Amino acid sequence: MPVEVSSPASALRDQLAIDRTQLANERTLLAYLRTALALFLTGMSGVHLPDLETAMADARWYRLAGWLFVAASVVVTGVGYARFESIRRRIRHQLKQLPRVESTL
Repeated sequence: MPVEVSSPASALRDQLAIDRTQLANERTLLAYLRTALALFLTGMSGVHLPDLETAMADARWYRLAGWLFVAASVVVTGVGYARFESIRRRIRHQLKQLPRVESTL
């Protein structure tokens, strides 16, 4: 459905709104990656923690929990990237429907 534009000011406003949405999408991807990194580092700590204390009776549980955190980091990375790409495609589709904004500077 084409977007109706009544003035150059509204076209500029729409263009700026899309720019803000693109930046928000990038920030969201970075938040997903930051979360995945925290999960990965926590998981690797859990995997290596039993190596520090060999007399731990529950060493295998720490390792299991560590590997679960590492797996969760992979899942979070995948979900974050999939959402980023989905929203980026929608933004590009909306951008194609907007009229060109000519700069008067």
